[in-house]
Amino acid sequence: MPNYADGTAFPSNEGAGYLNDIARWSTKYIIPNDTTPADNGKFEYGVVDYENGRIEVKDPGTWIRPCMRAMMGSVILCANPGSATGEMLFAYPSTSLSSDKEIETLKCQLRVYMGCAVYQPENLLRLPHVSFEGLKDGHKTNTTDLKQGTNGDTLRACLAGSEETNPKSGAPGNTVTHLRDNCEMEDDEIEKVMNETVHEGAVWRRPKNSTGSAEWTIYSKNTGHLGPLDDPEQCDRLHGMHKCSIAPVSV
Repeated sequence: MPNYADGTAFPSNEGAGYLNDIARWSTKYIIPNDTTPADNGKFEYGVVDYENGRIEVKDPGTWIRPCMRAMMGSVILCANPGSATGEMLFAYPSTSLSSDKEIETLKCQLRVYMGCAVYQPENLLRLPHVSFEGLKDGHKTNTTDLKQGTNGDTLRACLAGSEETNPKSGAPGNTVTHLRDNCEMEDDEIEKVMNETVHEGAVWRRPKNSTGSAEWTIYSKNTGHLGPLDDPEQCDRLHGMHKCSIAPVSV
């Protein structure tokens, strides 16, 4: 669960549990090469660095984010609220009294135990991955988290022609080693991930020689896991922060 010791603006995510667990996915970014008469090299393109909320310029080609991990929060839906489903339990197992004669105070401490009894668990439904509680790794634009590849439907196809397509190869620095060490995957799981569909991430563009972030406009939308959250303005939500949208978002 999120830890708000530093305030709700700076949450930190803890280990996985029943109501929160780790989600993993791969993304590809297709950066066009502006050689058409209409563009004629007028634009530069970039992708979002979710760590700092900035758009980083990338060269033409296909860029692959092999593994992005996030701590996701869940909710519990009760189909039939009431005593038939379960009850909260309250108890006062012990009470202690203490006094201080110097400052003339009497302190009464009640140690309260709270739990629950579930009689019909079939009435409870867990909805996973409802909200982001924080990004774990794979969300930056450095050479480890984002690397060049080829346009393919699966991660294996996107990494075709490299040793990274073979989970048994353990050369330092390759994608398999990254998935095994940073994403805590076993070889069997890595093999499964290699054959999963890789969706497109959002690509942004602005006129060349621009310096302001306001000149970036969306070129192609995220068709995968992040959707409209693949946006510099929404990066703080991916880190588990709480804020209102700048503009209404259709759901």
